[in-house]
Amino acid sequence: MSTREQILPYGRILRYQFHERLTHWIAAFSYIYLLLTGLAFYSPWLFWLAILLGGGQVSRMLHPWAGLIFSAAVVYMYKMWAAQMRTTKTDKAWWRSLQFYGALHGFATAGRVDGFADGVLDLWRANGFRGGAAGIRQALPSCVV
Repeated sequence: MSTREQILPYGRILRYQFHERLTHWIAAFSYIYLLLTGLAFYSPWLFWLAILLGGGQVSRMLHPWAGLIFSAAVVYMYKMWAAQMRTTKTDKAWWRSLQFYGALHGFATAGRVDGFADGVLDLWRANGFRGGAAGIRQALPSCVV
């Protein structure tokens, strides 16, 4: 998608087109269905999941079809986004600047989804050191700390 196609009225930017979003949601829902029915088939303790999803026979019938739908959606997403997944000079600059994330300065931007990364980084700056140290200490057994 060209830059001109991404600019919408009122200064909004189109990041993904409708067919990209639809394909992604089809893959997401089929994955969740596969996960839940797979867990139901894996363990008798989780068979209640199959009952929630229409019963054992219905889940057994739909599970392979959901697998085909998921596989087709993933292949289609790869074909849509393969050109955008190639390593560029911007990506290489971002990887080189990764060493500075601990120092909290000198970041390179990567393009399409930087707003999310900036928000995560701001949270990490505010709480990361304090919360990370406490979390590590709580996760370790008392004999290690």
